[in-house]
Amino acid sequence: MTALTAAILGQYVVNQEYRRVKIKIAFHPQDERFEVSNPAIQKDVKWIADISPLINGSQGLIQNVRECCVANPDADPDKVEVTLTNLMQIAKKQICLIELASDLDIETVTEIFIRINSKGVVLSQADFAMSKIASNEAYGGPTLRKVIDYFCHLAIAPEFYPTIVDVDQEFAATPYLQKMAWLKNENGDLYDPQYSDLLRVAFISEFERGKFSDLVSLLSGRNFVTRQYEEEIAAVGDSLTVTPAPAS
Repeated sequence: MTALTAAILGQYVVNQEYRRVKIKIAFHPQDERFEVSNPAIQKDVKWIADISPLINGSQGLIQNVRECCVANPDADPDKVEVTLTNLMQIAKKQICLIELASDLDIETVTEIFIRINSKGVVLSQADFAMSKIASNEAYGGPTLRKVIDYFCHLAIAPEFYPTIVDVDQEFAATPYLQKMAWLKNENGDLYDPQYSDLLRVAFISEFERGKFSDLVSLLSGRNFVTRQYEEEIAAVGDSLTVTPAPAS
């Protein structure tokens, strides 16, 4: 959902190099097909190199139809207008959501999660745990998700620190960023943790367990002994965080 929104509305995302970039999706009005924009497409007048200005309203329909027809004299103006009108409706399309009952056992939820994500990029149980953390607003899950993500970002790219301060001022005002501020001056690359490493270390150190399925159970409020769900356990799980101090 985040990738789709960013692509069609021209919003910034952070790439694997931790740089803020825009995902540009190109559109061919005559063939009615999409491609990820690239230098070749940007030079080809048959393509609209970036659909986001048209969809987010910063460019008008008439302007795009006129430019397309001027650049492509053989194009049918009526067809181009209909095609671009349909393109503009993407932002208004409804997306089907499947809502799961809150009392489903963790094994069933995990099985559903794995089956749904069996195509494309395969997601792991660590991804599932991160989703559980981020979705629990009652115990500050979105902020905890940022703690984990930002720590891993800074461990690899210390220069990312000013971006956090400038772009995410709400998080910058929390004590979490202060606790990891030492990373902005840390240039060693002996070990750069992934988010899965942080989750595993935190879970093992606090509960002496290393299986991500157990962590997901904890985040869901499941008692390891009684196998029952308890609100107090969910609170403990979502308060789990690690912000290591610099090595002495």
